[in-house]
Amino acid sequence: MNLEAISTKVFGERLKNIREEKGYSQEEVAKMIGASKATMSKYENNINPPKMELAKAIAKNLNISFNWLIGYSDNKYAIENYMITNVYDKLSDKGKQELYDFANYLLAKEQA
Repeated sequence: MNLEAISTKVFGERLKNIREEKGYSQEEVAKMIGASKATMSKYENNINPPKMELAKAIAKNLNISFNWLIGYSDNKYAIENYMITNVYDKLSDKGKQELYDFANYLLAKEQA
């Protein structure tokens, strides 16, 4: 995959959005991925396209979908969907039913 073909603007906007949503500074995210604060600033200000390894590291460290971060998907938390499914598959039948009931409770509460 050629990340230079990815919209630098989409990546920069999404990176800034998720970083702020999670309460991290540019410096904190940079430290997580082994980059500089200047690199993070250039990404967020749409100056440089992301390097593949750093974009993957950002997605992993911020627990978000790599495809969302680079603009290929609108599903920000695809990783969480996988993790929930993984937990569900390990539950007993009773646990699966309880999780399903609780998910429906949360859904109804949000829709109210």
